[in-house]
Amino acid sequence: MGCCSPDYQKMVEEEEKRINENNTKPVPLWVKLASVTIIVAAILIYVLV
Repeated sequence: MGCCSPDYQKMVEEEEKRINENNTKPVPLWVKLASVTIIVAAILIYVLV
């Protein structure tokens, strides 16, 4: 199958999508909780000061 095949672009896009799905890593729960805590603390400090 060469670059001129009608299915080549479709095949490349499917392979790219599959690779991208495998590379996504979920954010750990402790990172989410730490982020929310920092944001809430910053807002409270801003409001109270």
